[in-house]
Amino acid sequence: MSKAARPNNANSYVIEANSDEDVEFSLRAMNSGNRYDVVDYADPILAEKLQAREPGNSVRVDLAPVDEAANRWAVTRHLPGASPRIGLGR
Repeated sequence: MSKAARPNNANSYVIEANSDEDVEFSLRAMNSGNRYDVVDYADPILAEKLQAREPGNSVRVDLAPVDEAANRWAVTRHLPGASPRIGLGR
């Protein structure tokens, strides 16, 4: 797998399902299309908030590298609001 570019914190992401055993879910950056695999959270409340969201939902979060070379990231903060989805659908 290629190394993902370091995310711009305070970015908007779309949640995507991920079948990797050690990955909770993936986030696709709305502005660049880069994918970040989430494997950890800053605290249990943050984990609970994000695990309740379904694939296709958009979120604004800060990410920190766990293993940047393997594209593994931790969500460190959930930010208010989300960028509107462009087009029809959700």
